[in-house]
Amino acid sequence: MKLSLRKRLPVVYFSYPYTDDPLRRCDEIQRIVVEAVLPKVSGRVVPLVPHFCFDALFNFPAGYTHEEIGLWEIELINRCDLLAFDPANMSSGVRWERSVAEMLGKSCVPFNLIDDAFLKKLDGGSK
Repeated sequence: MKLSLRKRLPVVYFSYPYTDDPLRRCDEIQRIVVEAVLPKVSGRVVPLVPHFCFDALFNFPAGYTHEEIGLWEIELINRCDLLAFDPANMSSGVRWERSVAEMLGKSCVPFNLIDDAFLKKLDGGSK
């Protein structure tokens, strides 16, 4: 892939359950992003998975407060271009992240809809 500074790639925040079983949920979201989503978009997005952003800092899988993480998640969602979620896995945390994204005016789409056609639409039809 050729590096270009003229056009930035959209950053996609991947919202997925976590608190009920952090180890299993990290494994699941890693597989979803790497095996199901990224192959469809030909390296045309920057994936942001909050599960992997903070855990190493706080003695994974425990050791932080939800208030700290919540503030950081709001910042990350605000900096992303869209939020992706799995409609079959709508935990209270996913619903909260989706609500934050919607309040910030971000698009929220199911994982399976992120493909080249969606990215062209997001980019206003240009390639």
